[in-house]
Amino acid sequence: MSQNDGRLIEGALSMEECRNALEALLARVEVLGRRFPKRVPLYAPGRSDEWTVSEGGSWVGGFWCGLWWLRALLGHAPVDRERAAELCRHLRNKLDVDTVNRSLIFWYGAAGGAYGFHDEEAGALLQEAASRLAATYSHDLRAIPLGTAMGGGAKGRFRIDVDSLASLVALLAHAGTDAPDHARQHTDTLIAVCATESGAFYPGASRSEGGWQGHGEAGAWPRGQAWVMLGLAQAAMRWGEPYITLAQDACRYWLRRWPSGRPLQPAGSGLYDLSATAIAVVAMMTLAPQLADGADLERHARAQLAAIVRSEYLVLDEAAGSPLRGLFYGACYTTRPGVIEQVESLWGTYFLAIALSRQAGLAAWPEIREPTR
Repeated sequence: MSQNDGRLIEGALSMEECRNALEALLARVEVLGRRFPKRVPLYAPGRSDEWTVSEGGSWVGGFWCGLWWLRALLGHAPVDRERAAELCRHLRNKLDVDTVNRSLIFWYGAAGGAYGFHDEEAGALLQEAASRLAATYSHDLRAIPLGTAMGGGAKGRFRIDVDSLASLVALLAHAGTDAPDHARQHTDTLIAVCATESGAFYPGASRSEGGWQGHGEAGAWPRGQAWVMLGLAQAAMRWGEPYITLAQDACRYWLRRWPSGRPLQPAGSGLYDLSATAIAVVAMMTLAPQLADGADLERHARAQLAAIVRSEYLVLDEAAGSPLRGLFYGACYTTRPGVIEQVESLWGTYFLAIALSRQAGLAAWPEIREPTR
């Protein structure tokens, strides 16, 4: 069956395929770690291996740290745990950055240490980050605004986005007082202003004197739809209904629109955002155990995971030891004004690795485990 014909690609990965792909991805992390010992690799176009790097990691720094926690958890190497812990400590520089995307940084960067290793520093960092983020809750918006940093600008004070929903819900569970209630109210506000009856979501909304206005076309941005699927699955895991039904509707929309697991971004561009598919797979794997008939959703998730691994966008045919083995360049990203390219990205590698570890039964991770009660 052609991977471009829009139909669901049948057949889950074998255990050998899962382990081989996961091993390659995590070997690639080690290669990049040796190459960039003091900086964070953000993205590299195609198979170029020409990385844009950052001292602080911007909003993706937590995924870099999270990949090292995953290496340490699966490989049991003390040196990997030390590297993860060091990267986690460096995240403290982002504690007071005015952006809701702090939740992405600290949840994905510290949860692996706190959950996987009961690392006290990582756990304390989660709590501190949660408390500071909760303090930005706007009673006027009934939500936590995007914020002014990392591109938000002045309008970020009156804007909410779907990207950080899952990490915000999970992170605020670690803060005291009213933080979990703020997380639920934020979720409810986002649903009220971004959801549609079809299960498609606007990627965000802004409020003005005329009320809330959704951004763009609902459901058109694959990664945005995947982010909200993951956020609603996280909400469903913690609060039950109506979030279970809303998450299921969002997943059904995804499967109707992109049954092959190869969403075009933008439509008609010939570029596929398989990093969105990786996020969607983790979302479906998170939601499936909460459904009475979740086996069907799990089957779809596994089929789409197979579509990623068997695609041309994951390099597995290089010889063992090749620095390019494990390169996953399936993310669509604006690399310069007006230019979208398929890139190797930290978030794409992270979510693909999480999905593979789940299917292989190798690790329980924050997105796919029961929350601490």
